[in-house]
Amino acid sequence: MGNLCMFQYGTHDDVVNNPNLIMVAIQDSLPAILVDNTYHSYWGQAGVPGGSNRCVPADYPHSAVYGYLTSSYETYNATTLAASITAIATDGAAGIFLDEITDFPNSTQKTYLSTVYTQVHGLGLKLIVNPGVSTFDYAFFAAHSDYILTDEGYAGTSGSTQHPTGAPTASDTGYGLSKVIVASDVCMTSGKAITYTKAAWAFGFGYAWMTNSALYILPSYLDDYIDGLKGNAKNIHASSVANFYSPS
Repeated sequence: MGNLCMFQYGTHDDVVNNPNLIMVAIQDSLPAILVDNTYHSYWGQAGVPGGSNRCVPADYPHSAVYGYLTSSYETYNATTLAASITAIATDGAAGIFLDEITDFPNSTQKTYLSTVYTQVHGLGLKLIVNPGVSTFDYAFFAAHSDYILTDEGYAGTSGSTQHPTGAPTASDTGYGLSKVIVASDVCMTSGKAITYTKAAWAFGFGYAWMTNSALYILPSYLDDYIDGLKGNAKNIHASSVANFYSPS
């Protein structure tokens, strides 16, 4: 079995409700990386007053939890972003997932991203960046990030816009395949999710994730997906989650 990088933006408060359905589903799925909203993340309670997103990294000892933030293509206020990064470190996260990244940043954008990377590493964290495309400045990003998301519609050998044959691009390879993440938020069945994930691993991509929700909530077929990848009959609780969080 290869590595899973789970994206989970569904609402759950691990402080008030411990355990909760989403927490148990994540714990049973055992993703190597979990991208979620800790208290100080963009959609965490600190960022959304009155919200109920509060992922507690300590509750997922088998996963490296990354707090979600966005750079808005290097236009997000740098001071605010820096404060959020520091706060997410106090949440106990292992790293930062930075969304909306320019694929070929100019000199000003490179300075912005370099500053983020230096801060993240200075705090002992790691950085995932998301240009979301398979052709990018791999030399720059290889030196200024730890992982990269290059496809949000990955479909294995069935082909996607970013990976027409499912195979890695020159940029993927130049960056380092073991650190490349491919995902899909439009994979509608567990069978396809299993096939596409296994294809990604076979091509050498380090991490993969499939869901049928454009909101990156847990897929309604999570139990079948994980069981199919593990090749066993482990009875996880994801079916209960699907009743609450399947896409409309």
